[in-house]
Amino acid sequence: MEKDNSLPWVATYLPYDIAQGILGTLIPLYMVQELGATLIDLGTMTFAASALLIPASIYLGSLPDRHRTSKPFILASLLGVSIILYAMSATFSVVLFQLLYVAKELIGYLKGPSSSILIAETYARASRSRAIARQGLIEGVGAVIGLGACILTVNAIGYRTLLAYTAPLVFVSFVFALLTLREPPLHIERNFDRLDRAFGKLEDFSYHLNRDGTIAPSLDGKWRFGRSADMRMFGIGKALFSFAASNAFTTLTVFLLTRAKFTNSTIFAVFQVRSIIGALSYLFVGKIAGSEGERPVLTATFMRIVLVASIPLVLTLPTPANVVATAIILSLVALSWSIYSVGAEMVAVTYAASGSLGIFDAFASLGGALGNYSGGLIPTLFGFEVLFMISAALFALALLIFYVSLRAG
Repeated sequence: MEKDNSLPWVATYLPYDIAQGILGTLIPLYMVQELGATLIDLGTMTFAASALLIPASIYLGSLPDRHRTSKPFILASLLGVSIILYAMSATFSVVLFQLLYVAKELIGYLKGPSSSILIAETYARASRSRAIARQGLIEGVGAVIGLGACILTVNAIGYRTLLAYTAPLVFVSFVFALLTLREPPLHIERNFDRLDRAFGKLEDFSYHLNRDGTIAPSLDGKWRFGRSADMRMFGIGKALFSFAASNAFTTLTVFLLTRAKFTNSTIFAVFQVRSIIGALSYLFVGKIAGSEGERPVLTATFMRIVLVASIPLVLTLPTPANVVATAIILSLVALSWSIYSVGAEMVAVTYAASGSLGIFDAFASLGGALGNYSGGLIPTLFGFEVLFMISAALFALALLIFYVSLRAG
């Protein structure tokens, strides 16, 4: 176990996250305005990427555990994404751009579980949520810087040049990862976690023994001994959460551009505010998430129900009140993501079996795939108002499933 030295993590992930901050808002606008693609083209592309991640994540997510190492997979992911981003900025074909995007998502996915396992094997369980939150903080700061670059440069240099700048940023992350990231010689920390949970269950067991050797329930009438989260149900909840999120946000920038009549600079500015709030939230989320993460997951999902249902209301407000309202809603969405991401990762790391993290990502990819496609199809056929109402209902169903799966944990 290492001391909490944040410099290698910042050096490795900040340039990558700056690129992601640019890409998250840029790609939908780039496809529609630069390449002349439709909303269905955008939804089909993101659907294909998420659908392929369903089987791929099961295999890719198991590689770090299978080979007992994380750094080589992080390096391969960063280098591959850098090369693909350069190719994406050079193509003028919608179809080729879609294929390259899918490849980028597949190769980029490998960094996620590899980083999670590296954190889990580097830090003790008590300090792990803070390490995860720090990663979120780096991601948030990167998004702020990336969106700031969009605001300052998009009108001057155009979409294509801005996209081209993301490739060297990711390559810089590859170089820093190569030079600074270290991993423990043995991957055993999570095995200690399992022993700790086993002894905790034995302690619960002894607590409930009556004088005559029989077992008594706790004061609320429930048995504490042997209780744990239902990870199958939790995976279904992750799928629904991802479905709802992708359904609501895949074409959000297009909604703001075409329905709310925001300018490009206004859209980037709104997302900049969102990213600042999201980044700052990680300063305290890691401290309140606890050691297992159940309550943050439930809280964040409830927040999403209210916030997504509120998005169509911005159309009823005059300017600049609609801009301010959008910034507030998206900032709270970012806060909910900070809470959810730390909580969900803590649940997975705490309860999931070794080598199974990719399975839970596959659940999320399944939901994301459906949401990415429906996020382009529903507003085309029925309008954005119907899209957001359906998304809020999906978040409500996810909340119910999370409650059922985690109340036993």
